[in-house]
Amino acid sequence: FSAVRALGQLNHMYQFSLQWFEEIILCTLREVRKGAHSSERLDILCRHLTSKAYMSVCQGILGEHRLVYGLRMCMGLDLVAGKMAAAELEYFTAEEQVEEPKEDEPSFLAPARRTALHVLGTRVPAFKGIYFSFSLPERSAWQRFCETPAAEKECLPGRWEHLITNPVQRLCLLRAVRPDCLKRAVVAWVENELGHALDDLAPLCLASSLRGTSHVTPILFILSGECEPSGEIQSLAADLRVDATLEQISCGPGQEERAQRALHAA
Repeated sequence: FSAVRALGQLNHMYQFSLQWFEEIILCTLREVRKGAHSSERLDILCRHLTSKAYMSVCQGILGEHRLVYGLRMCMGLDLVAGKMAAAELEYFTAEEQVEEPKEDEPSFLAPARRTALHVLGTRVPAFKGIYFSFSLPERSAWQRFCETPAAEKECLPGRWEHLITNPVQRLCLLRAVRPDCLKRAVVAWVENELGHALDDLAPLCLASSLRGTSHVTPILFILSGECEPSGEIQSLAADLRVDATLEQISCGPGQEERAQRALHAA
């Protein structure tokens, strides 16, 4: 839920209530059948809730923000599960330093990349000695890594392939020396964690959206000028056999009292 709340920093229109999130949890509990071993069922519930929360939220945010939300969610889950260290999260999310590096080596890296590599090696324990590795023992292998078109798919030189044990550590390394490959690596990791492509979203379904609401947890749709959902709402009301009590109000001037009465009645 903290990942959902953080979306408000991207756009003030992104508002999701705790009651709405509780409905997502309850819906997940109803959909995942009992019978499995407790630890196995807990794992299934977590994966199902992660996917459901992502799909539900992404129906209401801009496409350009889906990756940010997915990344926040996956990193938060890994941090809670102990799969990544706080230092790795701090390095990945911190603003990059811009001071000039003290060394001229490795010369195949730009000055800004040398600075980032030095910071990585001093602030993240898993990368202790990485700067020395670039300069002497595996210099040629690291140079090939830094010059290959798709570094995010390459094995790391020497012992580092085995020392770097989680995906976030690889993201930290790419951020330091190959930021041009970082977005592709993030997309691949998030999609693997979520189990589906970031853009693999079905069109908005009012019926499924309605199941995540209650009389105290409404949905607010912000529509573009050419969008007219009245027909879909009337069709859904007919399917649910509540069309006789459906009240649609165009909230223009003078309609405030009528809208308030309808909300109180609901």
